Amino acid sequence: MAKFYYKVIADFLMIVHILWLALLVGGTVFIFYNRWYIPYHLILIGGTAFLNLLFRGCPLTWLEEKYRRAWDPNTFYRHNSFAATYVEKFFGINTESGWVSRIQVVAKIISFTLSILLLTGVL
Repeated sequence: MAKFYYKVIADFLMIVHILWLALLVGGTVFIFYNRWYIPYHLILIGGTAFLNLLFRGCPLTWLEEKYRRAWDPNTFYRHNSFAATYVEKFFGINTESGWVSRIQVVAKIISFTLSILLLTGVL
């Protein structure tokens, strides 16, 4: 029965992770229509990038994988990536090493840059 709790925690972390990604992606669109949100978006995107650099990956990914492995030792994250794992799991697309991570890095840079340009009035 105790192992079941690991799965519940891992599923909860997956939902939090999906919501966090939706907040980041949605925030990038939201800032064009609601400029008051730009400073908050900069904090979210900057904090996310900082944590990714500090921990050499996403802490949510590591936590979810830890609890998934406690529930099922055969579980693993593809290329240590939440996105790569679930792209393959849900869509059957076998991701080559690193391309999903590169897309994420580029998306964060674009989002951060757009936020700065909007905040300074360049856009």
